[in-house]
Amino acid sequence: MNDNFLDYKLHNKVNLVPASISKRLINLIVDVIAIVILYVVISFFLRLVIGIFFFSWITVLIFFLLYFGISELVMDGKTFGKIITRTRVVTLQGYKPDISAIFIRMIARLLPIDGLFLFTKENKTLHDQFSKTIVVDESLSQL
Repeated sequence: MNDNFLDYKLHNKVNLVPASISKRLINLIVDVIAIVILYVVISFFLRLVIGIFFFSWITVLIFFLLYFGISELVMDGKTFGKIITRTRVVTLQGYKPDISAIFIRMIARLLPIDGLFLFTKENKTLHDQFSKTIVVDESLSQL
């Protein structure tokens, strides 16, 4: 199987079922907890090693964006929250998102109204729409 984890099944019909709002909210809560824990651990380590504590809202924001970007890129469209809820980010065709889609997702998360779009018919945030991706429920989707 090549790097694009869904390539081998695309000749069959792919049924993508969007993750529910509740699963998306659980993803967010788990991911925010993971971000806080990782940020505190890394900040504590940096303070011990170089004696500087890097806390500012800018560094928290950068860490937030990098967490999602790196996680979704190296864990095949997943974050810790998505692992728990058995959800995953895929393209609208069912492919693993490439680095440009992940980057667009990261930048679009900066928009203050991004999350409000979760409450639409398709449960898609702005970062989903701009990057042409969807968070799917793995247990209900045919991937």
